[in-house]
Amino acid sequence: MNLSKSTITATLLLAFICLAPCGVQAQKFTAKLFKNIEIGVNGGSTGLELDVAAPISKWGRIRLGIQHMPNMSVPVSFGMSTDAGAGSPTADFDSISKLLKNLTGFEIDDKVTMVCNPTFTNFKLMADLYPFANRKDWMSRLRLTAGFYLGGRQIGKTMNSIDEMPMLVMIGIYNNLYDKITADDFVDWAIDNPLIGGDNPVWLAPDEAQALHDKFLDYGKLGVPCGKLPDGSEYLLTPSSKATVRATALVNRFKPYVGIGYDHPLTIDGKISTGFDLGAMFFGRPQIMTHDGIDLNSLSDLAGPIKRSFDTMNAIPAYPVVNIRFAYKF
Repeated sequence: MNLSKSTITATLLLAFICLAPCGVQAQKFTAKLFKNIEIGVNGGSTGLELDVAAPISKWGRIRLGIQHMPNMSVPVSFGMSTDAGAGSPTADFDSISKLLKNLTGFEIDDKVTMVCNPTFTNFKLMADLYPFANRKDWMSRLRLTAGFYLGGRQIGKTMNSIDEMPMLVMIGIYNNLYDKITADDFVDWAIDNPLIGGDNPVWLAPDEAQALHDKFLDYGKLGVPCGKLPDGSEYLLTPSSKATVRATALVNRFKPYVGIGYDHPLTIDGKISTGFDLGAMFFGRPQIMTHDGIDLNSLSDLAGPIKRSFDTMNAIPAYPVVNIRFAYKF
């Protein structure tokens, strides 16, 4: 999602109001900035956050800190299919499965389990404005917050589970055979080269090589169907040379934040307090890059599971931030 100019303007304006209150001289500003320093620990939808808060006046303060989302694992299954090679309607997953069973003795499944790991780390700078600071009730502790998170582009990654490695090796072997046997010069190559070398070479007659070529075209290449490339061809996510299937989610490095919050003292002297933050982090529309360099955003006619994931991402205009904060004031 592209951040609108009005949102950027509001963010900068609120930060300016908090960071530059009228009538504060430079010396007083510096003194207040390092008086009543507060250390806070946050936990919630952004993972863990550690920050240091410094009051500017009773109307506002700034918070400087770091955020980290711990590595979590969410399994998701994707169906396996073929691209039917040259477009033959006879592509059959069961036929490929039987072929690999006969060749290797191992069976393959019609789906692959991927493990999604949301993880990201950011520096953060927040400005808190207390618009009702003059009141004597609970509203005096209500605040408006604006600022930004700044960090790496990666917010998550997806990779096959360890249990899927043997199957992906088999699929890699099959796809390698497919590429060689369906090559345009395979029949000519078979005339001049044995299929199996050594002391007892095995040769293919031209008609046998052609039959094998046509059969593999009927089978198609095996992988996870994702959608159609800009040229209209089907894109299959196939195992890499390391027998893995991976994708990475990338966003903007600069992520503006706007929200509201509330602080409540837990002790009479106010040194220990709790509170919450409720807002939104704007990081742009995620770019999903596969291990072979394809941006899934460029695909059309997305496959079912992938389409549902994209529909969910597009339905949420920003990353929701819901955090609980505990703080100690020195």
